[in-house]
Amino acid sequence: MVTIEEKTANQTIAKLPPKSRVPRVIQTIRSIFTPVSFLKATQQKYGDIFLFESKNFSSQIVLSNVQAIQELLTADSKLFESGSGSKIIQPLVGANSLILLDGDRHLQQRKLLMPPFHGERMRAYGQLICNITNQVTSQWTVG
Repeated sequence: MVTIEEKTANQTIAKLPPKSRVPRVIQTIRSIFTPVSFLKATQQKYGDIFLFESKNFSSQIVLSNVQAIQELLTADSKLFESGSGSKIIQPLVGANSLILLDGDRHLQQRKLLMPPFHGERMRAYGQLICNITNQVTSQWTVG
């Protein structure tokens, strides 16, 4: 498991990853207008895990290490509290969105979504999407 910590004589203390010394407003502008080059440059300077601080949002830890991302996405959900940190997107996704829920509520809603978005059902959706796309685009006119 990827961890960032500092060990002292008596205890282990969680340690934040390195952060840019560039002012928050500049980081925010760069992340909006040139996100890919901003992230690549920041990763090259500070490594695969770094702290991003924007002007109007809470600080975020950015992961660009494939192993770290995989461990994060496959870890036990009881280890995390993601909902409260995601409240900023509630107006976009709704209060009951899966990405805003934690614990038992998250698990319950995820189980409800899994059958429609799994295996054979997804293949059927794929065919339906292709059929609708073909039907709509066949009605387009050039020009």
